[in-house]
Amino acid sequence: MKKSFFTADPHHGHKNVIKYGERPFLVEGETYEKYSHRSVLNMTDGLVDRWNSRVTKDDTVYILGDFAFHNVHDVASILDRLNGEKILVAGNHDSNQVRRLPQWSFVTDYHELYHEGKLLVLSHYPFAVWNKSHYGSYNLHGHSHGSFPGSRIQQDVGVDCWDFYPVTLSEIEKRMATFPEHKNRDRHRAK
Repeated sequence: MKKSFFTADPHHGHKNVIKYGERPFLVEGETYEKYSHRSVLNMTDGLVDRWNSRVTKDDTVYILGDFAFHNVHDVASILDRLNGEKILVAGNHDSNQVRRLPQWSFVTDYHELYHEGKLLVLSHYPFAVWNKSHYGSYNLHGHSHGSFPGSRIQQDVGVDCWDFYPVTLSEIEKRMATFPEHKNRDRHRAK
């Protein structure tokens, strides 16, 4: 059965994200203060392995921005290694060259879809309000690497928050259930 997954912020090729996020991809003998390109390649290999351990070729993955931080050739080869249909909701680190790669099913800056009976508002950035938030639609986002507080209807799906795996909506909903109610700042009121 075809599944949909959500993820954000792998930052392939971004050396500093290893240090800033204390990502567990350092090669033996390297530290967060001093590490080489080998650790960056190890991060890519680790992220690809974790993705492919969950995602089949028939599945769909929504990447909510900051897929890569380096040249197009490397990005294309990484995309070729990843299972499933890939949809990019672009982030601030996704260059125009990356956005134009043919491996994407489509690329957008914002996306809404109904999935499992729920309206999902997909964006790279977390929103204060979004379409139908006052009716309980979900805002799934990246960008904050876990530093933005979630709620029962808003969640960071970035790899840093999910042990570097893409996640399903049911997994996201289980986590959201542990968060406080969303402080809705929308002028609309649910009826």
